[in-house]
Amino acid sequence: MKTETEKSPAEEILVRLNDILPHVEKPARYFGGEIGLVRKPWDSARARVAIAFPDVYEIAAANLGHKLIQHVVNSREDFLAERVYAPWPDMEARLRETGTPLYSLESYHPIADFDILGVSLTHELGFTNLLLLIDLSGLELRASDRGFPIVVAGGPAVFNPEPVAAFVDAFLLGDGEEAAGEMVGEIARRRDEIDRARGNLAAEKALKAEILSSWGGAGGTKGITGVYVPGHFEVKHGPDGRVESIRNIAGGPDVIHKAIVTDLDSAPWLLEPPIPHMQGVANRVTVEPVRGCTHGCRFCQAGMIYRPYRERSVDLLLDQAEKLLECTGLQEQSFLALSATDWPDLHKFIARMREVKRDFHLRISLPSNRMAALDKGLTGLLITNRKGGLTLAIEAATSRLRAVINKDVTNEDIERAIENAVTSDWDLLKLYFMIGLPTETDEDVTSIVHLVERIRATCRRLKKEGRATVGHVKLRVSVSSFVPKAHTPFQWAPMDASEILDRKQRMLGGLRRIKGVEYNSHDISASWVEGIMARGDRRLADAIEKAYRLGARFDAWGGKCQRDLWSTAFRESGLDPDRYLGGRDVDEILPWDHLSCGVDKEWLKREWLRALEGMMTSDCNDTECHACGMQRLYGECRPIRLLR
Repeated sequence: MKTETEKSPAEEILVRLNDILPHVEKPARYFGGEIGLVRKPWDSARARVAIAFPDVYEIAAANLGHKLIQHVVNSREDFLAERVYAPWPDMEARLRETGTPLYSLESYHPIADFDILGVSLTHELGFTNLLLLIDLSGLELRASDRGFPIVVAGGPAVFNPEPVAAFVDAFLLGDGEEAAGEMVGEIARRRDEIDRARGNLAAEKALKAEILSSWGGAGGTKGITGVYVPGHFEVKHGPDGRVESIRNIAGGPDVIHKAIVTDLDSAPWLLEPPIPHMQGVANRVTVEPVRGCTHGCRFCQAGMIYRPYRERSVDLLLDQAEKLLECTGLQEQSFLALSATDWPDLHKFIARMREVKRDFHLRISLPSNRMAALDKGLTGLLITNRKGGLTLAIEAATSRLRAVINKDVTNEDIERAIENAVTSDWDLLKLYFMIGLPTETDEDVTSIVHLVERIRATCRRLKKEGRATVGHVKLRVSVSSFVPKAHTPFQWAPMDASEILDRKQRMLGGLRRIKGVEYNSHDISASWVEGIMARGDRRLADAIEKAYRLGARFDAWGGKCQRDLWSTAFRESGLDPDRYLGGRDVDEILPWDHLSCGVDKEWLKREWLRALEGMMTSDCNDTECHACGMQRLYGECRPIRLLR
């Protein structure tokens, strides 16, 4: 028991921060205390969860997933959830110099004192920051060397978590709103056992194994849908590096199916979020009208792993949006959706939001838009928000390549969308393309320049005809590198070598010479690392750890990904990066084959073959069920728009 003069670990951290924070960039990243912050009594909590996002505070502030899980956990009176984010290198150095462990923003408790460290992995370039969070918490990097807290990871990147399987105790695949509560509930039931085991590594490991068995359904127990415990699976590799077999050695299911929230209207939503006290990357309230997408773009992992398509009611969305605007004081409202323009109530929602009298100008913004649905009525409704621009994801500039990737956009759709936007007085259009797509030719690449020139000419023509009143329309063109992803029809495709991507980027140099066009390209080194990790296997763990110890951090940030460092890590680990970037045989076992997003591998294979033949597959919501396999997980999956 601590004496009156002794400080608790949280109090000691708070004292140290008084000396540390004046010496770091953006100290507001590290002291919490926001309006709307939820702080619960530590000692009375039956389960304590640290919710982590592996990036800095202002990036994390724009991510809804981890904050929603925190809200779900905190909605139980006897559960406690607090946030922690990755420190920038200057803060990392100060924490190490002073021996200060990573701590939560709500109570400043060391992360090592929590029962669960839950990390949201939104992309593969966050893998080294995952290790950063574990390491700065004073924990062993490898799961086999640790007791508590149990490290759990969720998010889109965990649909192939094999590269970081050695560092994470359990992964949660799919929708976490219900499954997370079940996982934390098991912790609460074992509160007394955990307290007795703390401080005895052997006892902690034994109890952790029992909890993981209950989560993962070992020994024939029920388990929790969506929970994948990598320690329960044995993976064998052949001499050529390919996976020879994957099997559950703990007596549980051989295939882990993702968790699915079946009714979005009854799903929780965070209506009183903490209000960031420093400028973030997105300062807007967000509602989710739909989840899932059925357009079937063959490069798009999100379009596969977030199936099935589900909707929220317009009345519920209106209520949520108004409550969020009132609570936060923000003046912009946006949507979390892969294709918000597919929501049939979108026009009604915007119109009804406009009917409310306010003492401020409300802006309503959309994420990337499907051009076929971008009619004049919609561009007109949104024009009062033109600050920020209108986003059009074109992806490929030729009809042939758009057929390969199953992007159902015609040249006429593009021309009509541009006309609707410009004649509605939009003065900034954001255009997104990709290079390195399967079957791409040099003509496909140079056609991006030609298409942008035509779009520029259309803008000038509309101005000359008097149909556009804005003085000048700016085009912001972003071109990313294609990275093959697990659970997509392109999971078997090769990725372009860095030298080829560099040549293709130089072919697009003509974009910089078009007046009124701003051209942005992606970091090829970062795409290289992402490509290796996206289809990686468990053998990559050594390379990731070596890269981390050599200094790999924040690989997704422009200029922060150090290719030489990663090359050293691969070489010292005895791994050939080209093995991960090359094409895959359609009959080989893939490292993620034991993890199911609901879309059958055989269906993905058929889509891959159709892509190579340039054959399109229609949106199943508009036509008919294409039997992708989702109905086995979600029996209510139907062509919703067709049946209306």
